[in-house]
Amino acid sequence: MLTSYWGLGGSFLTNIFDKFRLGSDELPLRRFAVLLLVVLPPFVLAYSGFVSFVNALYFAGVFSGVVLSVMPMLILRGARKHGDMTPRWQCNWITHPLLQASIVLLYLASAVYAIASLLGYLPAGW
Repeated sequence: MLTSYWGLGGSFLTNIFDKFRLGSDELPLRRFAVLLLVVLPPFVLAYSGFVSFVNALYFAGVFSGVVLSVMPMLILRGARKHGDMTPRWQCNWITHPLLQASIVLLYLASAVYAIASLLGYLPAGW
């Protein structure tokens, strides 16, 4: 379980540095602050008795999945809006805003499902 947590946490750590343009992830104080942001919530959930460690991994996966599903679309939109080169090949219908919105809604629904499951709002068979 610990190696899974390290993989998810390490990925999320570098994504935070990249997305929020925090500079180099080798600066010790900045890296420690972001590391606390990544590490503390799952450990608080695991040791509070509210959820198990496996569920903490599950929630880290769900919410990083939400973030990682939205980021490529933001990158695509930014590149198309502010790009200085026209690519040789472009996706047409597959990057339609309606399809992008559907993907974002699907991942947001998975986050809502995870929270509803945690709080016991779903039927037992789900």
